[in-house]
Amino acid sequence: MSLAVTLSNALSGLAANQSALQVTSNNVANANTEGYARKTVELESRLLDGIGSGVSISGINRAVDRVTARDIGRRPAQSCSSIRTDTGGALPSVATAPSTV
Repeated sequence: MSLAVTLSNALSGLAANQSALQVTSNNVANANTEGYARKTVELESRLLDGIGSGVSISGINRAVDRVTARDIGRRPAQSCSSIRTDTGGALPSVATAPSTV
């Protein structure tokens, strides 16, 4: 096995694991987000003529809780006008003229 093939195998492993870490990072960042479904990465070895030639991602799967997804789908949506009304009251106290100190 040449050095180029060895480095190519290592590079494919690093790239696959980098993608897996990005998915894990998204899982952690969205852990408290309502409706977010955890994702997992499936890795597989690549073969060329029966010889290992690195790693590739075979798929990214979502772990969806069907009961939770069904309950979220049944909730009434909040209208845009109520969102503006809820935030509109806080803006005048925040957006005051700067003081001259």
